[in-house]
Amino acid sequence: MFAELDEHAAGLGRGCHQRQARAAVLARELVPVCALQFRAIAREEHPHLPLVLLGHSLGSIFAQIILNQHADDYDAAVLSGTPFRTLLHMNSGALNKRFRHLGSTGAEWLSRDPAVAPAFVADPLTFDAQAAKLFGILDGLRLLGRPRKLAKDIPLLIQIGSEDPLGGPRSVELLAAAYHKAGGLTDVTVDVYPEARHEVYNETNRDEVITDLTIWLDGHVAAGQLGAGHSEGVAK
Repeated sequence: MFAELDEHAAGLGRGCHQRQARAAVLARELVPVCALQFRAIAREEHPHLPLVLLGHSLGSIFAQIILNQHADDYDAAVLSGTPFRTLLHMNSGALNKRFRHLGSTGAEWLSRDPAVAPAFVADPLTFDAQAAKLFGILDGLRLLGRPRKLAKDIPLLIQIGSEDPLGGPRSVELLAAAYHKAGGLTDVTVDVYPEARHEVYNETNRDEVITDLTIWLDGHVAAGQLGAGHSEGVAK
């Protein structure tokens, strides 16, 4: 599956919208399946270590879908640059619209670090992040959804920039509330970084963001903790 996905993704940076759309739809189908396969491998090779699901941007959307179905496979989850997946609270259009006066790459929405946008554009594996354009209307609608009652009460961390055009503070406020109420999670932390944009791990305050992530992980998943699916030693 990874080989097939890689074959289609190889053309993502070459300006071919048809290949981009095909790879995006294929990713939506395969990423959750591949994540489960990877989870099984990780559990087999490291049975006494906790397993954390971390998803960023489109990966965070896939992570939300995975959590709805398989939360009990993980000991904690982290969502970065994520939205509440509704038509009103997830921007599927021109993400760079309010940042276009800052440069000419079209990727200024990603970070305040001036090196990030040119590097993104130069990377042959990046692609236009407009979901409606990339996936098409019907497949784009399949990315929508809300947290449902999860199979396990796991700790959740959400990290976003206050200027993230994909969702933003109000969007993740609603997302966190939904994980509390509908998802049944009792430990949800939201970190919103003032003036930061979408790529918080590539922002000018990246050291702060990664430090916060590390501290949160240290406080929520113990190094010697048995992973999900074991009957002993799982921290609550």
